[in-house]
Amino acid sequence: MLQTRWRKVLIDLWRHRGRTLVVALAIAVGVYAVGVVLNTREMVVREYGRDQDGARLASAILYTQPFDGDLAERIAEIPGVLAAEGRSMVTAHITYPDGSRGDMLLVALPHFAGAQVDALTPVDGNWLPGKREVLLERLVPDYLGIGIGQDLVIELEDGAVKTLTVVGTAHDPQELGPTITNRPTGYVTLETLGALGLDQSYSELHLTLEQRPRDKAHIQAMVDEVEAHLERTGRQVLGRRMITENFADPFIEAIVLILSTFGILILLLSGFLVVNAITALITQQIPQIGVMKLIGARRWQIMSLYIVTVLVYGAIAIVLGIPLALLTSRWLMETMVAGMLNVLVDDLSVPLTLVAIQAAVGLVLPVLAGLVPVIRGTGVTTHRALNDLGVDGGGYRRGGMERLVRWLQRALSLQRPVLLAMRNMLRHKGRLLQTLVVLVVGTALFVSVISAWASVMRVISSPTIMA
Repeated sequence: MLQTRWRKVLIDLWRHRGRTLVVALAIAVGVYAVGVVLNTREMVVREYGRDQDGARLASAILYTQPFDGDLAERIAEIPGVLAAEGRSMVTAHITYPDGSRGDMLLVALPHFAGAQVDALTPVDGNWLPGKREVLLERLVPDYLGIGIGQDLVIELEDGAVKTLTVVGTAHDPQELGPTITNRPTGYVTLETLGALGLDQSYSELHLTLEQRPRDKAHIQAMVDEVEAHLERTGRQVLGRRMITENFADPFIEAIVLILSTFGILILLLSGFLVVNAITALITQQIPQIGVMKLIGARRWQIMSLYIVTVLVYGAIAIVLGIPLALLTSRWLMETMVAGMLNVLVDDLSVPLTLVAIQAAVGLVLPVLAGLVPVIRGTGVTTHRALNDLGVDGGGYRRGGMERLVRWLQRALSLQRPVLLAMRNMLRHKGRLLQTLVVLVVGTALFVSVISAWASVMRVISSPTIMA
């Protein structure tokens, strides 16, 4: 059978179940925020890294005069070069389902299977396009409203209109989603370029290095050596691009930073709510504390009642917050990260250590936040507790508060109910400050989220975002 003091905890929780629910939800918000940040960061970093590593991304790209695959093979034999492959890119014009016109990038590849640099991952349909066939990036069909087996009509720079058959889709980690770039991408063979009346040769040389593939100085030295080799073959190098980081890295870092900032602020906000709730609970039960002390209860025993109460709040919070955080993290990965940043997500699981951290946030941090009001409230003397009327001035007349109220009364002709409300508000200045902090931070978070979302949507809808 439960001891009397633990029965008191249960009775208080049930009798004031509205307050129990509110406080538990406040803590759950903090658990939820921390969970979303930790889970999403873990998934983003893990899946993004796996996606990039699997593609064997280039360390540098050289833009040169037309060349064939044999030259790329000779470049790959240079010591320090792990692999080299050619590519050719053609910009075509297309008409969207709504009647508007835009650009589309056609990339000619030497290999679709077994590529050594900037490899694609097959997703659906036929993996090897033939003559007058195109393989679309996996996010393009929904963007263009076209499916596998349908014809894609394009217009070349010279005005010639050509038709390509969509035979499949592939994932290219080098490409952001077309909703961001406003430029869909397709992949063809050199044979298809010839069928379109274009040059059947490569104009870009993609290199990946054996060592330090993201070290700028090392890339620079290797590119100089490759350029010298190309010049000995009589080809002029028209430009170079050294790739020390992927173009999506700033987007990933921004997502993690925004989530972390909001998570910390929401966690602080929930902490203030816990302090307010525990302070109100103890203030209400000051006479009960006096009775418990009168019949022999020790201070640590009384403190344990309220600490257990906070732990119950936390237990309810983690039951609500942890599953919701996991669902939200998965939604963010499937929409923003996979849908906009074009990361191919294979695993949406989170380590148990992150779940344990979220549980600790829901149980430990509320206890730490509630220690101050618990220690202060249980430190009241028996005499004062038994004679408490709940209207302690708390220093209301100190610091000119009474003069402020009187001045407001004369200046604004305030009625008596308003004056009573103001005096009650100013009686506990610490509680007033805590309440104002909660309101200010909560409002700032709401405005920040709405503004950030509106800004993102406006940038994404801009046709010149990648210009």
